[in-house]
Amino acid sequence: MKSTDIVIDKSSDQPIYQQIADRITQSVQKGFLNPGDRLPTSQDFFDNYGIARGTVKHAYNILEKNGIVTVIQGKGSFIKDKNSSVQTIDAVDQYLDELLTLGFSLDDIEGLISQRLKALQDEQNVFKIAVMESCPELLDCLITDLEQFPNTKVYPFLVNDMGGKHTFTLREYDLIVIMEKNIPLFLGTEIEHEIKNKILPISTILSSDTLKLLAKIIPGESVGILCQTKRFAGILKWELSSLNAMLSPKEVLLYSTCSADALLSFLKTKRHLLISSNYEQNCSSEQKKILQAYEENGGRLLPVQYTIDNGSALYIEEFIRNYHFSHYNTSR
Repeated sequence: MKSTDIVIDKSSDQPIYQQIADRITQSVQKGFLNPGDRLPTSQDFFDNYGIARGTVKHAYNILEKNGIVTVIQGKGSFIKDKNSSVQTIDAVDQYLDELLTLGFSLDDIEGLISQRLKALQDEQNVFKIAVMESCPELLDCLITDLEQFPNTKVYPFLVNDMGGKHTFTLREYDLIVIMEKNIPLFLGTEIEHEIKNKILPISTILSSDTLKLLAKIIPGESVGILCQTKRFAGILKWELSSLNAMLSPKEVLLYSTCSADALLSFLKTKRHLLISSNYEQNCSSEQKKILQAYEENGGRLLPVQYTIDNGSALYIEEFIRNYHFSHYNTSR
């Protein structure tokens, strides 16, 4: 299946991730997709529609939760086999026969299975974080940071894709992370007390690696911004002007819409190029080749990475710690 087979209406009030999930579900129900069929990657959706990686990931998370899709790490997402339960029973019977043949008693096997099931339950007791952001580049940075917390699973929401419906499924998450600047999006919205207690406003800062790269720019050298959205360019311009007005670049190009010729022309006059840290996931193969040639000819790519500030990270750690403590006491 190709991403172009999935019709996306960006003018619709329905969130894009829900459109993707619904179209795939309908294709399965009508027999257009069969068990084992591979689904398009996040890169496919970006190349054809300019849809952010986090949006596609959330759609596939929904499909996986509904038992329609199986996500295999490193290989992709596939339509799930309806007969997988029967195949699983056959596999279990085969393994049981092999263990009995090796001399294990039924009590031994029961004990081993019990231990393994307990370990799997502990692994599945993950802390679910919903992260909401209106800028795709910042959303990807937040995902990267939040995935570093142990025993957590991150569910990204691109606010612009949500059609203003900010509380549709937030009840199922243990923590809702949102940038402080996006809090006004909730104003005037009735939010359940249970959900409100899970909302944590956070702040981000430029990573130390990014600051080191910026320190190498000599005032007066030509600097440009190549990114996915104008919003990210605006945030970055403001950030740089607060650090050093002499560093603030004036020219911006969006790789989500620019042609190869436009990119080549843009790079000719740039000594430094500020670019989002996840650019390799979103650039086309042709754009990657142009950027590689730019570096080989003396140009400098400066990947910009935002990270959650220390205060916000401590609050997140506290939420996770309290969650596991309460679940531990409940299970005793």
